[in-house]
Amino acid sequence: MARPQIELDAELVKELCRAQLTNDEIAVCCKCSPDTLTRRFAEQLKEWKSEGVSSVRRELFKTATDNRASGKTAAMIFFLKNYGGMSDNVNVNQKVTVSHEDGATLDSMLAGVEDQQESVQ
Repeated sequence: MARPQIELDAELVKELCRAQLTNDEIAVCCKCSPDTLTRRFAEQLKEWKSEGVSSVRRELFKTATDNRASGKTAAMIFFLKNYGGMSDNVNVNQKVTVSHEDGATLDSMLAGVEDQQESVQ
């Protein structure tokens, strides 16, 4: 005889997803296994977690464009960096050529130093 199916409150699962709880944490709250949760709500889990991140992004934009900002900006930025895939890393790729006053490049100067080291050994 099969076990009775566990009743899961979809609205509770949705709220917990929007609050960015992990699937394991949601399963504990719903008194089920993470596998059961994933089987029942596979697509919704992704969607609902995404909704939570989106709502914070909207709120951050509103706060950033409001002259009477409420001071929640730092917390929202922290949240988005950790859950929303945002980053303030800046990649700067710039080629720099170093040369001596006689026109020798850094590469040729280093090659000369390496040659001198080999001849000393």
